[in-house]
Amino acid sequence: MSSDTTHIKDLYVADFRDASHTPESQKWKVRNLSNKVFRAEACARQIWVGSKERFADFPELEYDPRNQMFEGEEGYAQLLRYVLGLVNEGEYDPAAEKRFFDGWSAINRTCPQYAAPYNMIVANIVADAEMIKKNVFSQMLPDRPWMIARDIAGHKRGSTALVIGEMDKKAEGRASALTERMSGTLYGRGVNAVDRVLISHPDEETRNVLNKSIFDMFDKKDIILIPEPVDFYSRLPELVERADQVYVTMDCNENPSDYAYLMTCWMKRSRLDNTLVDLKNDLNDAKHHMSLSSKAIRNGGVYWADTVQDEKDLRIKHNQVVMHNVYEAIDLCAQMRAQDQKPNAHSFDNLSPE
Repeated sequence: MSSDTTHIKDLYVADFRDASHTPESQKWKVRNLSNKVFRAEACARQIWVGSKERFADFPELEYDPRNQMFEGEEGYAQLLRYVLGLVNEGEYDPAAEKRFFDGWSAINRTCPQYAAPYNMIVANIVADAEMIKKNVFSQMLPDRPWMIARDIAGHKRGSTALVIGEMDKKAEGRASALTERMSGTLYGRGVNAVDRVLISHPDEETRNVLNKSIFDMFDKKDIILIPEPVDFYSRLPELVERADQVYVTMDCNENPSDYAYLMTCWMKRSRLDNTLVDLKNDLNDAKHHMSLSSKAIRNGGVYWADTVQDEKDLRIKHNQVVMHNVYEAIDLCAQMRAQDQKPNAHSFDNLSPE
């Protein structure tokens, strides 16, 4: 690729395993890496980017079925997939974008004259990646149970959330993984955080240990919230009125009378605009501990774990369509760029409908 040529047809991408190096390829690396070609990935997997001209004398590597060499349009599509975090089939790694630009910055620092031919290609990758994120990738829905529970419950900034949790049965002194994740997601990455997180459990000692575990987890993850322990039996009638969202990760079969009391308090509340989501127990398990009619259960503003699972299944199917469209959009951008055409949002209008 000459200094005045930036066409995709000249692009070459080597995607291989570091263990595949031979003495000859190591020598080639010393002569060329970060001064004539740049590295987008630098761990056990290596992704080197340059021109066909630069890679013309690239030595043969030790065989590994995962090693791939891409040219032209295919190379552009591979880089676009990588920048979008699609480093392997079925895996999403958003940090890949930073690694790509770390490598790009390195060659710009050391040999800007050799980086210059790739400026337009990299600029196009940036533009196409942002366009795909905005118009296609943004349609992805979170499918983790705690994220689904938050959506079902009507999570809002500034609200009050009550978490009735349980301890991890294997790690002493630690809240269960489900309790931690449900509590952590209430922060909303800081831009959509609740005002208060109330932590409760029928057993006082367990409640205090739970609260400390959540506090430590918040501190470790720089979550700017302070969990508050609240008594279960004396304050529950008040809490189901105060809390905007209630999340349950406590096993109803291990705490049958406590669970029954919780549901009795919930069904007797006067407030009708708040929601309870039980992430732990299916309705068939839970109803054995409630002296309520089927109608009351259906109309009580409660969602059980099987509802969360049903929503998860729907979201997985939806996301599969979206991910298919992301790959289609990547290939479309590569094809258009190879033909000197500029993709725009309307270029994706004919992607597969859900």
